[in-house]
Amino acid sequence: MDISILLLDYRNTKLVNVRFELYDVTQTNGSKPDSARIEKQVRAFLELKRDFAESIDMKVYLYTSWPFGHYYQIGQRIMYTGQFLPVDSATSAPMTIIRNNQTAIWQQYQRNVEKMIKNATDAEDVIEI
Repeated sequence: MDISILLLDYRNTKLVNVRFELYDVTQTNGSKPDSARIEKQVRAFLELKRDFAESIDMKVYLYTSWPFGHYYQIGQRIMYTGQFLPVDSATSAPMTIIRNNQTAIWQQYQRNVEKMIKNATDAEDVIEI
């Protein structure tokens, strides 16, 4: 099974700060998400990749130009894209879920994701697990 994940590049602190500039800190006990929190998420996905390497082919990428929140794709079966809202967490915000890879919206996302991946950083090139 192929799984692709795109996450905000936590190393770009300016981008991270702008993304969470208006964030509602009451959601996270008074603190905004930061580079350290995103790095922890990336590490968790890379640990899953390592632990389930025999069962899944997982790719984790860090992006700087994707206009949405996180992105997950499971083969040609399903796509999830999170939404970056100014004051809400991407994990609590609405997600777009696309289940039919023959639709125009799937094809459009796929074209854009392929371009994103070409310009993204493979997380394994940054973090050693």
